[in-house]
Amino acid sequence: MWEYFDPDGLAREINDTYDLFLKYYLERKDPEKLSTFVTEDTISFGSMKNNTVLGIEQVLQQINNDISQLPVLAIFDEKFRKTDALSSDSAVVISSLDILEANGQHPGQGDIIQNLKLSILWKKVRERWYIRHFHSSGVQYNRDSTGTNTENNYSSEESNLDYSLDKTEKKLTRELWKTKIELSELEKEKGDSQDLFELICENISDGIIIADFDKKTFTYTNQSLCNLLEYEKPELQNLWFNHIIKSENNELLAKNLSDFGTENIFFNDLSFTGKDRVSKYFDISARKLRFRNKEQVLFICKDISEHKKTLAIMREAEIAQKASESKNLFLANMSHEIRTPVTGIIGMSEILSTTDLNSQQADYLQIINESSKILLRLINDILDIAKIEAGKIELHYEPFSLRAMINNIKTLNNPGIINKNNELQVEIDSRLPEIVVSDKLRLEQVLMNLLNNALKFTENGMIRIEASLPEPSTPKIIKISVSDTGIGISENNQDRLFNKFQQLENNMAGLSGGSGLGLYICKHLISYMGGDIGVESKPGEGSTFWFTFESQSIARSVANIPVDSEEDEDDDWDVSLGLNILLVDDKNVNLQVISLMLQAADCNVDLAKNGNEALDVFNHGKHDVVLMDIMMPVMDGVTTMKELRKRYNQLPPIIAITAHAMAGDREKYLNEGFDAYITKPVTTKKLVSELLNLNIIVRNET
Repeated sequence: MWEYFDPDGLAREINDTYDLFLKYYLERKDPEKLSTFVTEDTISFGSMKNNTVLGIEQVLQQINNDISQLPVLAIFDEKFRKTDALSSDSAVVISSLDILEANGQHPGQGDIIQNLKLSILWKKVRERWYIRHFHSSGVQYNRDSTGTNTENNYSSEESNLDYSLDKTEKKLTRELWKTKIELSELEKEKGDSQDLFELICENISDGIIIADFDKKTFTYTNQSLCNLLEYEKPELQNLWFNHIIKSENNELLAKNLSDFGTENIFFNDLSFTGKDRVSKYFDISARKLRFRNKEQVLFICKDISEHKKTLAIMREAEIAQKASESKNLFLANMSHEIRTPVTGIIGMSEILSTTDLNSQQADYLQIINESSKILLRLINDILDIAKIEAGKIELHYEPFSLRAMINNIKTLNNPGIINKNNELQVEIDSRLPEIVVSDKLRLEQVLMNLLNNALKFTENGMIRIEASLPEPSTPKIIKISVSDTGIGISENNQDRLFNKFQQLENNMAGLSGGSGLGLYICKHLISYMGGDIGVESKPGEGSTFWFTFESQSIARSVANIPVDSEEDEDDDWDVSLGLNILLVDDKNVNLQVISLMLQAADCNVDLAKNGNEALDVFNHGKHDVVLMDIMMPVMDGVTTMKELRKRYNQLPPIIAITAHAMAGDREKYLNEGFDAYITKPVTTKKLVSELLNLNIIVRNET
């Protein structure tokens, strides 16, 4: 910190030191005491004999020579003294003294100094004043035979010496004044630096306190700390730590001045309470210093309040992230555990449907199939929710025929339309492009959801699917709506429709069923595709659900894309694969169901229940494909696949067949080294399609 000195007080201080120096110099003539006034860097600009710059030894010798030329018993009469304080640690004293004998008369015969002129530059070091520059000059008198004092009659050599002495003294005076001017300029620069330093201290972001532990007050506080604590400077400087630290057990309140040293002491995460009763948090470093001639303690206070808020937010985010990860892990495990038995239900239902069944058995089987599909749809909805909340929904854009997609959906829903005695109409605006580019599967998912909702609430009525251009000037924006003549929806219910786990109230709830996830998922999927979704409805008059999406630019030729393909998803293929397949799964149900599916396609199947068995059973010259479950005891599927790749340079395709269906699982397992990826539950068509995609067999259609 900066410190202004008191010139008058400093002059009094240096005059006391100079008086003590004269006492040992002229009265007591004590060389030993005089040596305590000089340091190693004490020099002189000259002596009575020359003007050579002298060091400490020569200065002490000069002082001793002066002492030897003084009367044995002498007193001095100071005729003149000029004291100038140049800075807080430097001063100049120039004085003229008459040397008298003890009787008050001038000294007697001999070369005796009768007048002495001293010019001394003093420097303060560690609270003591030392001589930095020393110069003395004297006038000698001889007493003649009559007893009268007369000045020496010098020879020409002596006259030259007097001239030299006078010249030396003038040079010293010039040098001293030059030094004073330089010091004055330095002092001005120092003042400017102090102003700049004060400006910086006042406005630096850290708070600054200089504390007087004796008076229990703040000697200095900077403006930044006042602003942080909402105090005016005079208010804050009249306080003490116990006024701004509310914790009685705080370690700073127990500190005394003696507890601080020249090394920093740190207080972390310390709370100061401001005038507005709001707490601010600081990391503080403290050390002892001397300020205004007194030992005090300097505190540098770094405001960490915002940093603490950020850390708190980060901790909350970390907790939320861990909770989300735990939830996703739970969902992944539940998905895996549910998909495994669903594979058995759907697979066995599919195989059972190929056998001879009477009409009642066929009805029962239909119920099993429908129930399985509902369960699978629920699992997929839950997984979609997890993907949405984790921000991991991935869109797969592809060019396709919007007309063909809508007609396919109409065909798939014809049985439901007929069962409830409804009529389904489709109207497609002729201005729509034949080919659009978007995520076809997600659009089908949204449209199917809206159509299923219309079927739930409509009987003996009309359902209409319409595709149009809401703004012909922007042909990339496409609107699809599903209208029905059903029971309609109240405004209260409309406000909640697109929220998670929301169903219609009262008598509608019994009709709706479901998990309350479908419209919530649709809303987010459409948002991901850059569109909007909404509903218009009145109770008793039916509803219209609509959504928009943006068709992306077509980046490749679409000449060969089918425009009106209406292939039924359930069409059967007569396929003879004729493959030797190693199937690895730890669940007997999966082994049995998938084996039957493969055998129906003329495949030979070898079985293994874990990775170790698979390594033993695998025959490099025999097996054309390996179907590998992921989660297995003893050795899991990933480890087994990598071990096979270590053992053999060339391998047949290894397909991951797993219940892991979370976002990123496909990419994860393909990156691990699998050639393909199939999610459970497995159907014959899904399994055969994946094998056909490997291009290791030829598909035969009849």
